[in-house]
Amino acid sequence: MHPAAPAAAAASFGADRLVLGTDFPNEDGEVFLRAADHTTDSGLTPEEATTILDTNAADLPGPSAP
Repeated sequence: MHPAAPAAAAASFGADRLVLGTDFPNEDGEVFLRAADHTTDSGLTPEEATTILDTNAADLPGPSAP
């Protein structure tokens, strides 16, 4: 990911419509940290970065209870 990509996406769609994603279901370590760092180092405000990295995913609807 290019570091400016999160800021460009937020400018186009709004930070409230973005979540962090990866190519692998269990990615961790340095590769994951670099993806998160691209978001925090992209020129977004700290609040926008937190929205993308944390808040939006937590607000997604989960599976319905039976």
